[in-house]
This record gives sequence, C-alpha cells and structure tokens, in this order.
Amino acid sequence: ELQLDFEPGSQWQYSGEGYVLLSKVMEQVMAKSFEDLTEAWVFEPLGMTNSSFVWKDNFAPDVAVGHNMIHQPDELEQLTEPNAAASLLTTAGDYAKLMRAIRDSKFLSAQSRKYLIEEYIDATVWGAEDVNEYIAWGLGVGLQKGDGDLGVWQWGDNYLFRGMMIYFPEDDKGLVYLTNSENGLSMAKVLYSYFFDGPAYAIDWLGYEAFDNPERSAAIDLEMAYVHQSSEEATGVYERILRQDSSLLKDNLINNTVWSLFGSKQLDEAVGLIERHLENFPNSAETWVRKGEALAFAHDYTGSWQAYQQAMDLDAETSRVIMPRFPWYQEAWSALQAQEDPSEPSAYVGQYGAVTISQEGTRLMYSDGERENIPLYRLSNDVFDLESLETFRLRFDWQGDIAVGLTKSHLTGDEDYLAKVGV
Repeated sequence: ELQLDFEPGSQWQYSGEGYVLLSKVMEQVMAKSFEDLTEAWVFEPLGMTNSSFVWKDNFAPDVAVGHNMIHQPDELEQLTEPNAAASLLTTAGDYAKLMRAIRDSKFLSAQSRKYLIEEYIDATVWGAEDVNEYIAWGLGVGLQKGDGDLGVWQWGDNYLFRGMMIYFPEDDKGLVYLTNSENGLSMAKVLYSYFFDGPAYAIDWLGYEAFDNPERSAAIDLEMAYVHQSSEEATGVYERILRQDSSLLKDNLINNTVWSLFGSKQLDEAVGLIERHLENFPNSAETWVRKGEALAFAHDYTGSWQAYQQAMDLDAETSRVIMPRFPWYQEAWSALQAQEDPSEPSAYVGQYGAVTISQEGTRLMYSDGERENIPLYRLSNDVFDLESLETFRLRFDWQGDIAVGLTKSHLTGDEDYLAKVGV
C-alpha cells in the first residue's frame, strides 16, 4: 500500500515505488514476469544483449563494483529478483540503444512517442528553483526545455552507482554515461559541456555538487584522512582546512565524516574529530548532537544526555531530533540500575524471526542476515545493546528461565517484537 503525498497529476516528485508498482501492474495484466516482459519488449528488439534486471553469470568478467565517496569498494550484489527502479544491469552502449529508440518508428509508434515526451507537468516543487521553468516531466523521462531542441533525460542514483543520459531526438544527438562511484554525478556538467552547447538546465536542476567544488573537496579530504590515516595525520588535514578557509568546516561536512566513521565502526576516530571541532566551534549544536550519539554508542548514557542538553541549549530546534530519543535513554538508565544475577548465555540462544542469537564462549552474538555476529553488551538481564554502532537494542521476554521472544527497541522509539521459533 502506497502513501500518496499529493493528488495524482497535481505535482511531481521522483518515486522509485511508482516504478515498482508499475512493474507489478504489468506482471498482473500480462501474466508474465517483469524480467520476461522487458526482455521481449525492450532488450531483444533493441539488441541490448548486455542488459538485465537480474544477475546473469556471463556478466561476471565485466561487472563493476560500486565505490563510495572516499573510494572504498562495496561488495558485489547478484540480485535474483528484478526491481524496476533499481536493479538494471547494463552498459553505456546498451543504454544508448534504448535512448536512440525514442525516435525509432519501428520501436515506438508516433502516438507512443508523443506520450513519452509530452509535457505532463512541471517540476517546480523539486530541484533548483532558478531553472524550474526549463524542466518538465513526461512519462518516465525528464524534459529539458528552453532555446533549441527539446532534451529528453533521466538520471540514476543508487548511491554507489550514478549516471545520466540526455538525448535530443531532433538532432539524434545524446550522451549516456554510467559510473560505479558515489562521485559519479559530480562530473555531469563538465561532460555535458564536451558534447553540447548551451545551458545544462537538467544538471543544474538536479543540484549535484561539482567535483571541484571547494566544499566537496574539503569533505572528501577530511573523510579520507579520518578513515584511512593516523589520528595525527587526520588532525593535520582538519587544521589545514581550518587555516585555509574555516567557512568550509560546516556542520554538514563534519556530520558526514562522523557518520562515515560511525558506519565503519571507528568510534575513537569519530570522537577525536568531534572533540577537535568543538574546541574550535563550541557553539555548534549539530556537533554536540554527534557527541551525544558517540557517547551513546560507547554506552555512556549520562554523558550522552548531557551532550544532547548542551545541543538543545544552543539550538532549541535540535529538540525535534533529541526528545523522541528520551525513552531510549530511560530504558538504558533503568536497565543499568537492575541488580540481577545474569542468566546463562544458553538461555538466550535461538531463532527469533529473522534474528539469530548465538553463543561464542561466554559472549552472545547477534545476526540478522545483514549484520553478522555482532557481540551483545549487557545492560541488564533483559536488555542488551549491540557493541557495534547500531541504533537499536534488544529486550528479551521470559517464561521461567528461558527467553521466549525479543523486542528490537529503536532509537527513534519504534519497536518490533519477534517471537522465539519453536517456543
């Protein structure tokens, strides 16, 4: 069931769920799988022999692995279920065939082409305001208006894979490029300038920072230093940016680096950056929020809440983020006060829905398919944190001496109960 943000036809925004829903309608109407339909309707007629919405073994020699902003590679996914909004595996050459098919009368009828590139609605609720008048939306593609021919375009952003296509059907002139990098769209405007004259309204409207933007360069330098280099070298990079242009050290730059360090389980490095930044910018409420998070990850809930209070004193708006977390802290404080004899680790072991609790020596370990063998940190006999940087904890339910279920208690206040299998 989809939640509508506005009356259909009155506004526009990008919706991956919309494409997924459309693929499900296609499957229902045609009584065939989405992968079979795209193969029969698109890939085969256009000779797109290197394209599929699911993994094929013959892709292995040429497949690209995604990289984040600081050049770290991700694991290769081999999806067996198609996702109309996200799982297309293709090449620039194949995608160019699809792009040029917009003007191919053997592939699209005149009526279908009219549906595709007819202006259905403007996009003034989304994107850079100063170029909104030049952007509209057709059926599944963006339209770049203005002087000259109409440009048909679309972009892709699956985090570590980013790319873009723009095509001018009247001139049969276009560009498609695909990258395996979070930085991929930072070079879109430069590539556009190599092939086309005139303004790049679509790229301006998307608003991605250019690769040579000083703020972006500083962010990459700082994050790479704290993730890959020694604390002394990382501090040196921070101090260099501070000396050269302290205005670059904005909250979002610090936040992104800290979140990256949290994600890579580098808590000490994150705390080092936070403390260094607060020495220079003690009134940064956002950085006090990050300190609160870091102390919570280290199970120092009293210090964490004090940091949050400092953030709220500096900027009352931060309370919108912080106050929903208060029950999380109350739960931790209450658990830490409990004076109970610990249960045997084996009492917790078992399968709880998709969650597995296992035992290694005297330690309990958490796995759920995405996270594997994360040690649990005991707050009380019932309540456990995860020792890595996670945003939920576990609260076990008991029948006698055996755990019969657990609740995943999220930092946001949400809770998920999972019954123990076989109990």
